[in-house]
Amino acid sequence: MTTNRQGHATEETWMFPPADGWTFDQVKHLELPFDWELADGVVVVRERTPRLPSR
Repeated sequence: MTTNRQGHATEETWMFPPADGWTFDQVKHLELPFDWELADGVVVVRERTPRLPSR
């Protein structure tokens, strides 16, 4: 099986994963203005915990 893997993900390319997805090594250095995680080879925004109302 041959794959055409891209290099490391960048702030400009993280939205466009290779056909078989990103690997952790390709995205571990990625610094984005939000919390993110790698899910099934795709960088996704980590959900925020809802803020509880103050009493």
